[in-house]
Amino acid sequence: MLIDAKTIEGFKIQATDGAIGEVHDILFDDVEWTVRYFVVNTGSWFNRGQVLLSPESVSEIDRDGRSLVVALKRQQVKDSPDVSSDLPVSRQEEERLRSYYAWPVYWGGTGLGDGLGGAISPAVLPSAAAVWTLRASDRADGAEVPPPPARESEPPGDPHLHSTREIRGYGIEAMDGEIGHVEDLLVEDGHWAVHQLVVDTKNWWPGRKVAVSTYLIRDVRWSDREVSVNISRDELKQSPEAASLHAG
Repeated sequence: MLIDAKTIEGFKIQATDGAIGEVHDILFDDVEWTVRYFVVNTGSWFNRGQVLLSPESVSEIDRDGRSLVVALKRQQVKDSPDVSSDLPVSRQEEERLRSYYAWPVYWGGTGLGDGLGGAISPAVLPSAAAVWTLRASDRADGAEVPPPPARESEPPGDPHLHSTREIRGYGIEAMDGEIGHVEDLLVEDGHWAVHQLVVDTKNWWPGRKVAVSTYLIRDVRWSDREVSVNISRDELKQSPEAASLHAG
């Protein structure tokens, strides 16, 4: 089912042993148009502020309760690598995070999704819970988990990783002129693919918000805050009204 990004923002994140926080933002890539991370505000239970969690850790979606249940423990999240949630997120930071949780990488021909880039099922890797349990056992036996190797420098962050909060308000450029702006993104809550843009056309047709498939996106000029689509203004006018599943 489709759910709008604004609705997901504010969902509580529930671990197997208690609350972690709530979704503040959503990071997606603009190559496969797939959600890669939830930016989670952790509140005051530990002092990091925000953490990144992959949709691959989600085991249940509770729409009525406005929460995402993750197959993680609170201590796992607390012990996770300290990765900045500010864009751009460096690939090295992503690698450290994905290695810790045993999430498969999504770049280089593998990733999350169903036919959206040759995804490898997370089942082929050890579960995050199993990896963490092993590490916790090592600590209990007195063995010290070695830190990741030091790196002299970090390359630039992934330019294809973007925020749903960031893209709202971007102008929409049809093949024959401007047509409105991005109001929101519609996400499939199982495979976490970004299927549609919600386009507000109020400057042309008051009260109209239409859904445009991400397959129709020609390019996104992030520096210009503009999205170009392969559709005419007339065709866009005939597009269906945007409909989304609002939880709660």
